[in-house]
Formats: sequence, C-alpha cells, structure tokens
Amino acid sequence: GSAGAAAAAGAGAAAAPPTRKQLRASFNFVGGMAALPAALAASVCASPAGCTIRTRRPVRSLTRTRRGTWVVNGRGPDVDVVVLAVPAYALPTVVGGGGGGGTGALLGRLRRRAAATPDALRMAATRLAAVTRYAPVTVTALGYARAAVAHPLDAFGVLVPAASPVSPGSSLLGINFTSSTYGGRAPDGSVLVTAYAGGDRGAVDVDAVVRDVRAVVGVAPPPVGGDGGGAPPETYRHVTRWARGIPIMGPWGRTVDALVAGVEGAYPEVRFAGNWRGGVGVPDAVRGGLAAAEGLSAWLQRRGQEGGIARAP
Repeated sequence: GSAGAAAAAGAGAAAAPPTRKQLRASFNFVGGMAALPAALAASVCASPAGCTIRTRRPVRSLTRTRRGTWVVNGRGPDVDVVVLAVPAYALPTVVGGGGGGGTGALLGRLRRRAAATPDALRMAATRLAAVTRYAPVTVTALGYARAAVAHPLDAFGVLVPAASPVSPGSSLLGINFTSSTYGGRAPDGSVLVTAYAGGDRGAVDVDAVVRDVRAVVGVAPPPVGGDGGGAPPETYRHVTRWARGIPIMGPWGRTVDALVAGVEGAYPEVRFAGNWRGGVGVPDAVRGGLAAAEGLSAWLQRRGQEGGIARAP
C-alpha cells in the first residue's frame, strides 16, 4: 500500500501531499481501464496468502452451507465472504428471488430473513424493478488534423444542456477533448475528440452526431466535389454503442440503499458493490469497492478475535 511505499522510501524528506486540484485532475491508464483490475489482481496475488482468479465462469448459484460458508455454482472451495458486484439491471432478479435455485433465490431468502422490516424490504424489491434503469449511450471517437479544427480544445470538453441542443432534435450529450485531456491519444499534428450521445435524448443518428461535433469544434464541412472528392474531414472514426450505459436510480435511490443495507445487516459477510451505488464514475466505483473490502476485512477480524460469531440462519 501507499504507507508501505512511503516507509520503503527511507528517511528522506516526505513528499508534499497532493493538492485538491491534483486530486481532482482527470487521468487515464496507459493500458486503458483494464490496467486497473489487472494491477489489483497482481497486487492481491502477490500477497503471502496468494489468490485464485477465475474468469469466464458465470455465477449461476451461490449457496450458503450449514457451516456458514458459501459455495459458488455448487462446487468448492468454500469461501467466508462474498462481494456481489452485479450490475443494477440484474438486481431485480437477484434481490427479488427469481432465477430458480440460483443467486436470485438465495437473495430472496436473505431478503425475507433480514433484520429490517420484511414488508419494507419486499416493497423495496418491488420498486427496484422500476428504478434500476440503464440509459443507452453511443460513444463516437473522431480524429482530425489539428489544422482542420478551429477550436483551441484547451479545456476538458463541452457539456450540452438538454435545453440548448446543438441542432434541433440532437442527441449529443457532450464532447471530451480527449487528446487535450490525456496524453498519447493522437499522432503529432492530429487531435482526438470523443462524443457521447443518447441517454434520455432519444435515438442516436451517428452522422447527425458527427455534424454536431463539427459545428461545436469548428470543423469545416466536407467539400462537394473538387480535389477532395467530398471526403469527410475525419481521419479516424470509431463508434461504440452501449445498450446499458449509465445506471439511473431516479427518486428511489434511498429505497435501494435501504434494501441493500437490510441484507448486509442480516448477513455481514455479504457486501454489494457497483457503479449503481454512490456514483457512476470510476473514482466512485473504486471507493465503493474499497468500502466493501474494508467492511468484510473488519468482519473477518472480529470473527477471528471472537472465535467465530453467530450468523443468521
């Protein structure tokens, strides 16, 4: 951890703590977002306890044994603690008790046995089906020659208010000036911008989004005829569509929190984590994961000190 790294640095002068501006600065990883879980996995597996990471193995059941441990998919090894990092759109099935004998049935039992008021939890589970909605998002990355863009691109980007669309009926949500925000994203003499469209603003027409981006950053439309043959000014274009892009809990966020707190209160060895809790950003998801890990670590320490603790049946 950071404390160990600081201790290993020797008796030299301590580094100045980061400023608020530095802490709020945007950043990305050289290898993309996959670098974060890869680094976490490497760190955990390098610990004295070691680890086993199993990928591409869908969890179809999670069974609690009479010893109070948990078994995934009906097979060992037994585990003491569980983090359920399922996406929000899976929670209606998981919490509501659907899915036969799988995870849904398990958490349906947890809900019924939780220490909180059963009626309140059942109401929360019912409402959960209506509030765990994901808004679709289309992400369009566009490259241009620097000389073709009039805008200085000297900011993080542009947010487009729903009340002031770039063009009538536009689905554009915002633009990130990617090559200005993050290094190494475009060749010399070129720029990269990333447009986000969709959400609650209707279906996305990618060609219309591109036209809106050109209007915002000051790119001339493609010529008609001539030597350019009407070629578009984009030197790069990549489109990714996320049918479930942004979790939106709506006005029932507190209801969801109450439901989750009821389950975690009854079964302290179970924790929920995901970007549907506490914010959709990467820092929010990391904080949520750390909170889940710290809660489980504290529970394991108490269990060890007490020689085992009484568990809910």
